[in-house]
Amino acid sequence: MPIKLKKFLINLIPVKSVRKKLRQKYQHEFLYLPQYPEQKICRGAMLHSPEQMLLGKNVYIGKGVEIFAEGGVSIGDNTAVSRNNTILTTNHHYHGAQGLPFDNIGIKQQVTIGKNVWLGTDCIILSGVRIDDGAIVAAGSVVTKSVPECAIVGGNPAKIIGWRDKSEYQRLEQSGSYYQHGSPIEWITVEGYKKYLE
Repeated sequence: MPIKLKKFLINLIPVKSVRKKLRQKYQHEFLYLPQYPEQKICRGAMLHSPEQMLLGKNVYIGKGVEIFAEGGVSIGDNTAVSRNNTILTTNHHYHGAQGLPFDNIGIKQQVTIGKNVWLGTDCIILSGVRIDDGAIVAAGSVVTKSVPECAIVGGNPAKIIGWRDKSEYQRLEQSGSYYQHGSPIEWITVEGYKKYLE
């Protein structure tokens, strides 16, 4: 149902407290979770074991994101988790297992994502990975190992493909210049194409 129609129908309800609850639940594009009132968590995101999650300020979690937080997930301030990402914190025991393809032992391992990190669309973050502050993970990447500060990684498995300018990163952080998720974007057009693969 379109948001305008939802708004119209909700406004017909005479009880103010009921209208407020329905607006929080249905009218907005973001979920309202009492434990994370300031975060932008899009509708359609699936958070398994949210009590095992720790979110910083101004965190954005896009549509279709699925976070399996059984082993613990920490996401730092101003981090953007784009749509359709998967974050895993569990694995099966197979090395020295008592059965095939694995046994009944489950392994939990925390995922830590630092502040000011950008995870592009359709990434998979595996258990036991740490992504340090200011890193960028390119769309479609599978992150199997930890990512250093200000690294740009991509691929399957993800490898370092570049670096953020650390002095620029530090200048922006010190000045408190953070994108407020949900605010309008001013689009610019870039002419030409990227260079050929080598």
